[in-house]
Amino acid sequence: GPVRIPHLYNGRDKMFFFVSYLHYHQSTGVNPSVVSVPTSRERAGDFSQLPYQIYDPTTTNATCLSSSGTCTNQAFPGNVIPANEISPIAQLQQKFLPLPDNENTDQGNLLSGIPNTLANWVFDGRLDWQFSPKQRVSFIATRGQSTNACDGCGPLPIPYSSGSPESETPWTGIVEDNYTISPHIVNSFKYGFSRYVTLGGNNDAGNPQYAAGPGGLGINGLPEGVPSSTFPRVTWGGFANVPTGWGSTGGNNVSAVNTYSVVDDLLWSHGSHNITFGFLFQWNTDNSGNVSSSPPLIFNYSNN
Repeated sequence: GPVRIPHLYNGRDKMFFFVSYLHYHQSTGVNPSVVSVPTSRERAGDFSQLPYQIYDPTTTNATCLSSSGTCTNQAFPGNVIPANEISPIAQLQQKFLPLPDNENTDQGNLLSGIPNTLANWVFDGRLDWQFSPKQRVSFIATRGQSTNACDGCGPLPIPYSSGSPESETPWTGIVEDNYTISPHIVNSFKYGFSRYVTLGGNNDAGNPQYAAGPGGLGINGLPEGVPSSTFPRVTWGGFANVPTGWGSTGGNNVSAVNTYSVVDDLLWSHGSHNITFGFLFQWNTDNSGNVSSSPPLIFNYSNN
């Protein structure tokens, strides 16, 4: 409609505006899958139900430490790790892990999944000003955002979940000037700017209790940023009965693409012919990088 300000400005037949807003929200329920987590006994150091022997890494023989000969270690009696040998950091790492549905096995013993939320919104606005019978100036703006609370997350809950939150934010601004030089010649000038930003992060970033560094797990000497402020990634390999991996592999990253455009078109109407002369000048900048120069802390465990 026309823009009117009582007692100040009457934009009838001169100034018009248009706005629109679109919002879309989608919540996805839990789609569970079968995963493997340590049993209560294993978390307390009791591996007596395993069909093979486990050994104390603190008892490695001197020959092995000198890089010659065969490495030997003493077995844990009864396959039970004494409580005083369980790392407090390891205890904190498993603190938030859900218990299995079936305590009689350490394989496929938990049905787990996490919900997700997708939110999109877009705002459009336009203002047309008929400056004179020969000239019209227009302002156009668009702004939006798409947010995925946990892209590719699951199946374990945060902070053990894989995947990461993602967001995409585009916006556009255009200024347009149309001027009628004569009944047969019209010039149209446009300047436009658009920006597209994507952000990715770690799904447990910003929660101090999940941090690998001081205040969370208490691991000292880590670089600032992602390694010390997020939950460590944990993987197992090289042996049977491997648990499902823990933690997200995502770091904090940002990408911003800017596009600038200048366009001028001159329309000439001659009889039954329309001829357009003009130019387009456009340049782009693409900026991307990691907020932290280091990836998340990763623990890889194997029997080697």
